[in-house]
Amino acid sequence: MSIPITVSIVAYVGPSTKNGELDAHVTPEVLNLPALPFDGATTITFRIESVDVIFDDNGIVFTGDTDNQFGQPWYSSDRRQAMVENQNYSGRAYPYTVNVKSSKEERKGSVDPVVQNDTR
Repeated sequence: MSIPITVSIVAYVGPSTKNGELDAHVTPEVLNLPALPFDGATTITFRIESVDVIFDDNGIVFTGDTDNQFGQPWYSSDRRQAMVENQNYSGRAYPYTVNVKSSKEERKGSVDPVVQNDTR
């Protein structure tokens, strides 16, 4: 059985935003699975909370996953939610990139958080 976890994503145009970009942020920035009261496989749901923002074509990209801990992302038809299966047994930290874009104009943004897997 896979335990569900949700990562929230917000993106916006702010005072420090460069021309043509979105500021993107995730919560939690470090998804620390050993701190949770369970172990084993997890389903990570990535949900965009901002209006008029969707996942880009390469929305969720895990880098350095040589242990094959993560499956391919599945995206909802409106591109505002994604799900990824995580085997969660390696004990390693896995950086990933979240790529988003505006659904109304040509603005894009990304953020690079981390998933820390468990060893229990």
